[in-house]
Amino acid sequence: MKNRIGINLLGVLPSIGGAYNYVKNFLDLLSKYDTLNEYFLFLPNNHIELNVDQTNFVKIVCEVNTNNRYKRIIYENFKLPFLCRKNKIDFMIWPIDTIAFFTNTKNIVISHDFLPIISPKQFSFIKRTYLGFMLKNTTRKADYFFFISKTTESEFKSLNLRKKYKSIIFPNSINYHFITDIEKSKIDDFKSKYNLTNPYWIYVAHNYPHKNHIKLILAFSGFKRKQKTNVKLILRGDNLEFNDKIKSIVNELELNDSIVFLPKLSFKDLPLLYNSADALVFPSLYEGGGIPLMEAQACGCPIMASNISAVLEFCENSSYNFDPNSVDSIIETMSFFYLLDKSTKMKKVEFGIKNTKELRPDFLVNRLLYAYEELLET
Repeated sequence: MKNRIGINLLGVLPSIGGAYNYVKNFLDLLSKYDTLNEYFLFLPNNHIELNVDQTNFVKIVCEVNTNNRYKRIIYENFKLPFLCRKNKIDFMIWPIDTIAFFTNTKNIVISHDFLPIISPKQFSFIKRTYLGFMLKNTTRKADYFFFISKTTESEFKSLNLRKKYKSIIFPNSINYHFITDIEKSKIDDFKSKYNLTNPYWIYVAHNYPHKNHIKLILAFSGFKRKQKTNVKLILRGDNLEFNDKIKSIVNELELNDSIVFLPKLSFKDLPLLYNSADALVFPSLYEGGGIPLMEAQACGCPIMASNISAVLEFCENSSYNFDPNSVDSIIETMSFFYLLDKSTKMKKVEFGIKNTKELRPDFLVNRLLYAYEELLET
C-alpha cells in the first residue's frame, strides 16, 4: 500500500552540522530504495537544496524564510499541520529531534541527542528553554522514535520521559561513495588541490564546545614535542579558523605550520580526505552517533577517538581510545598510535570496514519499511 509521507525540512540547514548530513543521507536512501511510497518534502522558500528529483517525491515550498527562526517556529507549529491535512499526509517524519506542538497526523521523530536537557548550559537561555519544552512535548506525542544510536535510546530511557514507546535504531546511512577502492590519481589530485603532504591526521567537526578542539590542539602540541615528528593536523569544520580561542592557542603554541584549516569540501571530496589521511583523531566529549567515524571506517582510515559510549558503539574493535577530558591521555594514545607498525594498524582498519556493512542504505531500508508498517498498525 502506498503511503503519503511528509518530511519537515524547514529547520534542516547546513549550519546544524551532523544532523544535516544525516538527513541528506536519509533522503538519499529514500530516493534510491523506496519507490513505493510518496514523499512530500516541506521546504523553506530560502533553502530548497534538499529537494529530491524523483517522481514519487513532491516538493512543497513553504512561505517562510529560515533566516528568521521565530517565524519558522510559528510556521512549523501552526501552518504546517494545516498543510499536512491539505495534502492528506498519512504520517509525518520530523528529522531533527522535535515535532510541532499541534499535529493532526501520526508522527515519526528522528532523535539525535538530548543535549538541551543533559547539558543545557551549552545553549542560550531562550534556546534551551524552547528546546527543553519541545523535546518533552515530543516524547509525549511521538508515535514512533528513530534513535540514531543505542546510545541515544539509552539517554532517552535514563531521562524517564516516557515508559512505553515504539522505536527502532536507525543510524546514519553511509553512501557507497565512501569506499577504500579509490584511484590513487584522484587522491593525489585532491592532495595537490589543497596543498596537503603526508603524514597528516584529520578531525572533521564543526565549531561546537563539545567537539573539544582546544584539548585536541593542546594534546597535539604535547605529542609533537614528545615525538619530534612532522605530522600535521588537518581541521575540517565551518568557521574554525575564525574562532578567537582556537586562533589564539594555535599562535601561542607556535603551531601555524602544523595545523591546517580546510575549507568546506564537496561531497565527492570527503572520501578523498579520509582515504588520504594517516588517521582520524576524534576527541569529542559527546556524540549521538558520530558520522565522521562511520565515514572514516568505510574509507579504511585508522581512528583515534574518545572512549565515550557512541564511539564505542560504532567503532567496536576498530579504534584506539582515550579519555577526551585528559590532554595526557590523548597524548599517550597519539604516541602509541604513531609508533605502531602499519600491519598492526591495518587489523583495526579491517574491523572498521566490517563495522560499516550494516550501515549501508540497502541494508537499512528494510528496517525503515518495517517501522512504517508497525506505525500504521497502531
